Amino acid sequence: MSEPIVMREINERVTVLTMNFRPHNLMGPTMYRALLEEFDAAVKRGSRAILLRSGLRHFSAGAEVSLFPDRIARHGKGLVDPLEVLRAFETRPVPIVAAVNGTCLGGGFEVVLACDY
Repeated sequence: MSEPIVMREINERVTVLTMNFRPHNLMGPTMYRALLEEFDAAVKRGSRAILLRSGLRHFSAGAEVSLFPDRIARHGKGLVDPLEVLRAFETRPVPIVAAVNGTCLGGGFEVVLACDY
């Protein structure tokens, strides 16, 4: 059985989400979908806040650049629009707090900027 990409803990009314997408928590469709699903589940459970952190050495090494050639072939259209994902972060009805450790680059930094704290 493979490890989950995002692990969930419930601590009273706070949902703690730990990114575990080896080797570097790269931001792309796989990570974005997993995070958005967990955010939706946290809101449905009645969580008052979400804490987003990394279970790896670094928060995120950035975008999943291995997907760039496919995006170029699609004339800039990816499987998931990163701007829509970041807007979804910003519009959640509960605050999202990012606990950043280690390196946080590119797409990972954009995710942190879209969080509330």
